[in-house]
Amino acid sequence: MDVRLITENGVERRKPDDVGSLIDGPGLVWIDVAYWDATTEEKLVALLGLHPRAAHDCAVRNPLPKAHVYPGQVFVVLHGPERGARGHVHYVELDQYLGPNWVITVHGPMNPAVQLDAAYVETGAVARRLEEGRLRPGRPCELSAALVGMLTGRLREFLTELTQEVWQLERQVTGGHKGSPEAFLEELFGVRHGLLAVRTMAAMSREVYGRMSRLAVFGSDGAGGLEDLEDQFRRIAAMAESQREYLQGVIEF
Repeated sequence: MDVRLITENGVERRKPDDVGSLIDGPGLVWIDVAYWDATTEEKLVALLGLHPRAAHDCAVRNPLPKAHVYPGQVFVVLHGPERGARGHVHYVELDQYLGPNWVITVHGPMNPAVQLDAAYVETGAVARRLEEGRLRPGRPCELSAALVGMLTGRLREFLTELTQEVWQLERQVTGGHKGSPEAFLEELFGVRHGLLAVRTMAAMSREVYGRMSRLAVFGSDGAGGLEDLEDQFRRIAAMAESQREYLQGVIEF
């Protein structure tokens, strides 16, 4: 468990045993949990009053993104893509639990085939920005927005890679150089699967943030951030679908 205290003066690394005193003081507390076990759950539930359902969801894989709103707390589940073997796309889960002056991030259980580094893409990037002084959130929703912004960037980067592969497939088709039919079809359907995965992740996340925006989960001050993230997910889903349709045209060429 990594604990950071974020204030206008900077970022301090603190010990897990400090959490109880930090939540009663000034600043924003970020608790990043690499592995959610029974001991972690018991400690944080007692200190922060976490809802039992959300605490349970931190311990298991959640197949769908979602947001649960509790009095004074919000629990959010999102997924990012990670390329696997033979065109498979792994869903890498990132859970966020937001309270009055704290944020918990939990790295959901992953397929053993996925490298551990894949789980820390968003949190690692945000931690570096904090340490370099390029990010200084004052509220939980601001830290959350930074994390989700990194996740949308991850989706866009993966979509960019897939788009480049679509172009390569098109050149093979129009140039009449498909090589081995089996290898060509395997690559083609792998790219198609990747585009569908990106579209699905983005579209479902858009629905989550659309609901949070309509409920004004973070009040009027946080409305703009929710609307922006909803729009980013909407755009990524639309671009992924456009590329999928373009690839379909290549298949039918």
